[in-house]
Amino acid sequence: MLKWPGQRPGPRSSPAGPGKGLGPGKGLGSGPRRPRRCPPRPAGGGPGRLIATGELERHIRGVRKRQRSRRDALLGELRSRLPQARVQGVPAGLHLLITFPALSLDDTELAERIHRAGVLVHPLSWHRQRPGPPGLVLGYAAHTPDQLREAARHIAQALPG
Repeated sequence: MLKWPGQRPGPRSSPAGPGKGLGPGKGLGSGPRRPRRCPPRPAGGGPGRLIATGELERHIRGVRKRQRSRRDALLGELRSRLPQARVQGVPAGLHLLITFPALSLDDTELAERIHRAGVLVHPLSWHRQRPGPPGLVLGYAAHTPDQLREAARHIAQALPG
């Protein structure tokens, strides 16, 4: 049974309030109102307005441009600092996949080293179903291009050798 704030457990408890049954004249609307779980919709708004006014298309173009600049910043820095690494990822994605074919270190240990340097990455082995070369999964959607360039420098410094 759901318990509302201030409600004591008991056989007569209901959503209308503590100790209030649902007898005649005591419908669901007679008790205290629950807070709304989502904000009210603006009048005349919604997806139809965004599409009709072109705001949705402008928003999507802006997001694509920002994500492309973030991806390009990270990709450029990784390619210049880690030429031995193989970097993959679709241009429309939000993650890059880096594999290190010649690396003898386990990717979970590599991810831990990079984490100690201040960058959070996922070892590729966490996402694999089959064995393969060690690798990392890097998300870039929530960071500025400068932060991503700095992260690539930390990743390069954490690699052995």
